[in-house]
Amino acid sequence: MRHLSSLLGATALSLSFAGMAQAQTFDLNAGQTTTVGTVQVTSAAPDLWIAIDITDPDWILLSRAVEVQCSVGDIPQTKKGNPIPGHFSEKASFNPLDEVIDDDIHLTLPSACDGEGETVVIAVHTTVANIGDQACLGVQQVLSSESSTQVTEAYGDTTGTPRNSTEQFPKPWNDSVSSDLDIDLETDFGAQFVWDGEGNAGDQPVGAVSFAHTYSCSPGTVIVDDGSSNSLQIGCDNEYEAFLNGTSVGSDSDWPTVETLDLSGNLASPVNTFEIDAVNGGSDPNPAMCIYVVDVLCSSCIETGWGMDNFFSAGRGGGNGGPKRNWANYIEHTVED
Repeated sequence: MRHLSSLLGATALSLSFAGMAQAQTFDLNAGQTTTVGTVQVTSAAPDLWIAIDITDPDWILLSRAVEVQCSVGDIPQTKKGNPIPGHFSEKASFNPLDEVIDDDIHLTLPSACDGEGETVVIAVHTTVANIGDQACLGVQQVLSSESSTQVTEAYGDTTGTPRNSTEQFPKPWNDSVSSDLDIDLETDFGAQFVWDGEGNAGDQPVGAVSFAHTYSCSPGTVIVDDGSSNSLQIGCDNEYEAFLNGTSVGSDSDWPTVETLDLSGNLASPVNTFEIDAVNGGSDPNPAMCIYVVDVLCSSCIETGWGMDNFFSAGRGGGNGGPKRNWANYIEHTVED
């Protein structure tokens, strides 16, 4: 659910505008040319308010860094004039699963330029992600049972060589994979049949085992919870319970079935902790195995955003800079009483 990062902060900011000169509003651009929101600035010496609003419904705010100084030369930057957001004094990061679209910052103006009519410069740097455009989204298979503790031998197969589901599963398992899922977890997804021990021709001790993993989206992408695309496909002989970040997401004791479990609402960012507790039933050692695949929805469209007003000296709008130069911007604001 998309929400404001601070509803009370937004209310206070709105009230602070009452009776003041109208706030200055600037575009917030991502990737140089895509306007995704606004940056609003107002002041009442010695106070300064900055409101970042994402107005494009496809985008969310991942982080922001803000610096306020009396001159552009005082903004942290390289010798060539490129700003360094990591050195800005006001920084915050947001969980992409919270889908933050608003952030309000209340600052005290620098004492050397906090009087009415003084000019201050403000650099507003953001990182934003597109979670609405289908071209940006993709399901990643982040985990499968091939990475678990031990690949088990087939039922009655003394070679221990994994084979496809049709050959390795007993008939009820094969029927479930082919008719319920219409996929082959091993062939299509690289999953393998696993248990916690080599056993003897597939026989395993009676009792419980656990498989634990952590997973995340690949570097350069962020996790997205659309309510349906994050899933676990799993089957275990004899039974299992699956946990995501400490919360049970499903269980089953009907061993000839394979289930698809929805992981929505239980995700974390950037790392998820996943555990399967499985049990081999019976009174004597007997065949036991699990197979599973985890899919996660991720966005690859992550962009830098700046509040747009004036280019830094190294930028394409400062001096004689060209389009290949840094497009970082700063805002000029005249202090109100």
